Amino acid sequence: MTSLRLLVFWNRCRMCGHEFRTVSDSANGGFRVLLSTQSHLPALVDCSNDPAFTEVSRLVAEELPPATPLARQLDVFDYAFGKICDLAPDGSNYEMTGTTRCLRCGSDAVSFGPTEPAEYSTEELPRVTHTRWDNLMPDQKRKTISQLIQHL
Repeated sequence: MTSLRLLVFWNRCRMCGHEFRTVSDSANGGFRVLLSTQSHLPALVDCSNDPAFTEVSRLVAEELPPATPLARQLDVFDYAFGKICDLAPDGSNYEMTGTTRCLRCGSDAVSFGPTEPAEYSTEELPRVTHTRWDNLMPDQKRKTISQLIQHL
């Protein structure tokens, strides 16, 4: 577990009106906060020291066509990294895409932003794991990334 000071965001579903809060990384060095897709449980990835982070980044760059715009490469990486992580405690995948879904109706039509005045929450967060990924052979990892790219 790692203790981090996180910025609190308000969220409001434009479909059903449900309001909820999430947290976001803010000036936390090389750490990035991922949220589970089902209930927005936060977890951390240490971007500078996580071998899978580096490995997925390299494989995405190798598997995409050379002329792929940087923004697309980043979107694909965010999607793929979330998918290779072990499941969150709520049984759902983690996401790095920033897409927040309503906890009530599941819509992605969610308005959000930092609370005003800014609120912070210091939380003990687990680090993401990727045991399944770590146990794959190099050719299986490449195939996994290739398949994830095809699903986008």
